[in-house]
Amino acid sequence: MTLVCIADVCTAPSGPGDAGGGPDGRIDANTPIEALASGPTLLLLMDDDPSDGALDSAENHAVTCDPACPNLAGNAHAGQAYRFHGKESLAVAPASAFRPGAAGFTLATWVNVITPPDDVVLFYALVAKGLPPDDASFGLSVTGSPLHASYYTSHHQADGSAPLALGTWHHVAMTWTPASVTGYVDGVQDVQQASGPLVFDDTPLTIGRNNDANGLVGFFDELVYYDRALSATEVAALVTP
Repeated sequence: MTLVCIADVCTAPSGPGDAGGGPDGRIDANTPIEALASGPTLLLLMDDDPSDGALDSAENHAVTCDPACPNLAGNAHAGQAYRFHGKESLAVAPASAFRPGAAGFTLATWVNVITPPDDVVLFYALVAKGLPPDDASFGLSVTGSPLHASYYTSHHQADGSAPLALGTWHHVAMTWTPASVTGYVDGVQDVQQASGPLVFDDTPLTIGRNNDANGLVGFFDELVYYDRALSATEVAALVTP
């Protein structure tokens, strides 16, 4: 069984898949589930023109522009990517798709930060459900000098220490279980801390920006979400499938 892709939104149930993968090893519509670990709930390849959002099979917007769309750019980690200029974001619905149970969740993406957040902006919200740091169910952001990732769960922040070089593609991932939150940079564990239960609301999963000040200036590619916590080996496989 392969990923089922509509525009660049791909979903697949847990289950066995076909052997093989994309011809160049990248994630695409022909990539079997095993290449990503079983059962991704959401995959955004970000190869399409996002000017009107990503459409589902009924031509409804599964991913909408909020408040403005990013630009499509070449020279991505794989294929194309979305370029954010600090004032664009995307919203993924339905929000109910991002309510993990006891098996936890995994959130991962490729990011290339061009301009770092300054003393006014403080951090860039990469992807989050709710508003980090205090009111997020969960999320990823980048902050600091040297630039590093922060991994949010409800009322909890785990700051990583692995440096993120400007103008360079890095893979950032987090896994959560009711016991712990673990952050990874480029497939290597960055931080692990105890964590508590998540608090949910009905906000969508927001990409690239969470308020008027904290929008990403850089590139974003291949966002993937699983409704379980992947192992360290599975996270590393997202970096080099």
